[in-house]
Amino acid sequence: MVLPEQARSTVFVPKPRIPNPENYREYFFRDIDSDDEGGCASAEFFSSRVRWNKPKGGALEFPPIKTKPNEQSNWDESEWKRTSRGPKNEFYNKKKCQKLFLLNDDDMADLCYTKEPIPGRPITHCEHSYLTEEVERRAWEKYGGPQGFAAAKKLAAEKQKAKRINGGTPSPKKHAGTAHAHANSINS
Repeated sequence: MVLPEQARSTVFVPKPRIPNPENYREYFFRDIDSDDEGGCASAEFFSSRVRWNKPKGGALEFPPIKTKPNEQSNWDESEWKRTSRGPKNEFYNKKKCQKLFLLNDDDMADLCYTKEPIPGRPITHCEHSYLTEEVERRAWEKYGGPQGFAAAKKLAAEKQKAKRINGGTPSPKKHAGTAHAHANSINS
């Protein structure tokens, strides 16, 4: 199988996905039924709060994103089908998106977001909420489709497990003797 140019290189530059805000409103809310009585917020309400970042320093494009290919990566976008079981049109904050989709700040620089007040904090403190479907798509672009992303998640879980087993946070039992010895030296 011949890989496209994007797969052979280790970086790709995010393309401007949405040329203007009106198109973005259609994209961002294409599956939201604003007439739904089930409590779904109207598209008009959210679209007034949609924001996106501009490239830093007056640049014309965002910095390139490093791809992380693995054996399961498939760079043919026509074969990418949404496989996640999570609901569409769900918003997660930036930290949760980065953890779930294995992305960093630079990977999410060009994605659109809404600003939401943080529960329990003053109204001036806001978090960036991202549409999970769009963030999932970015993870696919980085790791090579749904299969590549699933393999990357599995590898990350294995690394995390090995880290906990081999050298994670020391248990209190390891330090119990030193604390006890220190207490004895103070009492004497």
